Amino acid sequence: MKVKNPNELTYGMLGFYAGKLGDTSVNISGLDEMDQRQSKAMCGGMGTSGTCAKFIFGEGDSNTEKIDFDEKEMQNVHDELNTAEKGDLITLGSPQLGLDEISDLTAKLKGRSFQKRCMVFLPRTVKEQAQKIGYIRELERAGCEILADCCTCLTPLISKDDVDAVTTNSKSNDPINFLGTVDKKTGIISDKKHPLFRKAIKDTVLVFPSGIGSSVGAYTIYSIKSNNVAPLAMICKKADLTVATGCALANIPLITISDDDILSVHQ
Repeated sequence: MKVKNPNELTYGMLGFYAGKLGDTSVNISGLDEMDQRQSKAMCGGMGTSGTCAKFIFGEGDSNTEKIDFDEKEMQNVHDELNTAEKGDLITLGSPQLGLDEISDLTAKLKGRSFQKRCMVFLPRTVKEQAQKIGYIRELERAGCEILADCCTCLTPLISKDDVDAVTTNSKSNDPINFLGTVDKKTGIISDKKHPLFRKAIKDTVLVFPSGIGSSVGAYTIYSIKSNNVAPLAMICKKADLTVATGCALANIPLITISDDDILSVHQ
């Protein structure tokens, strides 16, 4: 870690960067003591990177490859995740917001309102606590939609028919999340936001950059195989842990190829 004066966003991008580099586990050094929100941001970014979600603090042994995460790499991650200059709506809560974050958000409003649609995701228990304190009333006054026990990444609450770009605190930006994108009974892409929406992957060769999200996605891959609606093979640029595990469990051939090769496959 070579970035000076890191904030919550920095730790989220560090997690995303480290997760994409590691295969099964990464060592992370150069960090000061992190608070709960910084740790949450880093774990969230790493968990949604699509490859590795396990880390150990420290340098590692002498044979460990060392890669610096500096201002340049941070900017590269930012540019990769930031796909639009302006968002049509705002989503907050991936990972879901805690009571302290709701408190801070309410305090920063200072009587002001959001000028764009704003969706706030939080656990039901936190919503109930915030309701008693008065935070929910203030957020709703400011124009926020409060959503409990659902997720901005996995729950299809936003349609591409109405929205082109989203401003979010989520560190996730990956083509296929098998847990939330593929119907395990039919093998049809059920996420309205995905370019392959309503397409069946049964008996196809599925070509995609990489997977993302919860490791439960591996069991989704196993389920579509068990239900006889799986692809014949998968081709991707980088085999993340979820996809690799799922294909191994389901005995689905998995091939990784370069960026240039994957473009030629699409053509």
